Amino acid sequence: PRLQTKALPPKLKRQATRKKPHFVSSHLKCLIGVNVAAILIILLLIVLLVFFRSPPSPTEAPSTAVCWTTREVKEYPSYIIIPAGRCNDEADTVLDLRRFQSLEYLEIGAESFLHVEAINLQEMSKLERVVIGQNCFTQKNGTLLLAQSSALKELVVGDGSLAQFTQLDVAGCSALESVELGSHVLFNSNEFTAVNLPKLEHITIGDNCFNGKNGTFEVRNCPSLTQIKTGLKSFPLFTDCIIEEVASLESIEMGDLINDNQCFAFYLGSIQLKSE
Repeated sequence: PRLQTKALPPKLKRQATRKKPHFVSSHLKCLIGVNVAAILIILLLIVLLVFFRSPPSPTEAPSTAVCWTTREVKEYPSYIIIPAGRCNDEADTVLDLRRFQSLEYLEIGAESFLHVEAINLQEMSKLERVVIGQNCFTQKNGTLLLAQSSALKELVVGDGSLAQFTQLDVAGCSALESVELGSHVLFNSNEFTAVNLPKLEHITIGDNCFNGKNGTFEVRNCPSLTQIKTGLKSFPLFTDCIIEEVASLESIEMGDLINDNQCFAFYLGSIQLKSE
């Protein structure tokens, strides 16, 4: 039966005749609460992604600006090929590529990095081959450091490059198989050292290299070495040439006798070839 409101007191009458609340208004607080919770969950996920994300992979790696190109170079390249005539500003005095730890192959074009006085390629675990073109790194006394690059197999330096450099360091390059230096390379250096390199097979050095005074040429404990070849007028002022513990050595060639050329190799020095 329908409620008769006429006989009710005024207060109860108002309560009895009040309309039922609309659906949206009755659930408004619930909807607001759900939305707030969803927003908080999204913010939490963003925070987790920012603070706990994994390091970038090579395909999404950040880029870095370099002097040899106007393009940005990825932080994880497997090879770098630098065109000729690059990075010759006087402010470019150091070439340090250790941040490119994925680098396997490096090639530098001719007449580049003229004012660089330090090349640092040390402890690059994936670097296998370094090729330097002609007449690079010519204006400053400097050093080429390759020590402890355990994957390095081949080093090639073109004619006239590293002309005034005083040091070549390949210590700890346990995979090194070949060293090939052109003419007029490391002209001011008074030291060539190849020691404890188990896979080294060939050493080739061109004309007019290593003219430093009172120098020492030392090749020791290189059991795979089969050939040593040096050009005319290289090592003329070196006082010591030590070659020992090279069980596989087949030939040593110093200069040539073509057209009555004067060799001058180790002209002032003594040569010691020791068996095991």
